[in-house]
Amino acid sequence: MVAFEVPEVDYTQYSNRQLIAIPLVVLAVALGVLAVTFAMTGSPVALGNDFTGGSELKVQSSEPISEQQATGIFGDSVVSVQQVANQNQYIITFDNTAEISDLTTAAEQAGGLTVLQSGSTSPVFGSQNQELALIGVGIAFLGMSLLAFALFRTFVPSIAIVISAFSDISRPFRTSSSPSPS
Repeated sequence: MVAFEVPEVDYTQYSNRQLIAIPLVVLAVALGVLAVTFAMTGSPVALGNDFTGGSELKVQSSEPISEQQATGIFGDSVVSVQQVANQNQYIITFDNTAEISDLTTAAEQAGGLTVLQSGSTSPVFGSQNQELALIGVGIAFLGMSLLAFALFRTFVPSIAIVISAFSDISRPFRTSSSPSPS
């Protein structure tokens, strides 16, 4: 195996303000990206059917299905088409204007499509999910704050832990940490 050594950095030559500058700039950029996304779309991140309401069909097809083909079959209510990994199955997502019975009928009439599973979420239930998720995040941060304060019994490390967690969550550009095949 190849040896990889990280050089030792002498942090004593930097002030605390210098050490915190780069993480704060990264946090500010992340919050800026989230703010612009919120201003453009009304939400800081793209919301799925669980939060907005809509319908979903899981179909099997012998030929690949593109979003254009799905729009031709089902109409303008198609939001996305995703292939299930290494299978001839596709998950077609629709906005909340589509009725599941009409979608199932259209899939059966299209020929070559077999409906494996269907489901829908009402917009009211989706908005309740949004509220519940926000309450859950708030409770999680409150619990984290209390636990950090109970462990350190001082304000500065406790608030640093909470800000670090918030900064980590707010980064809009994540890279996957899946293991590489060897």
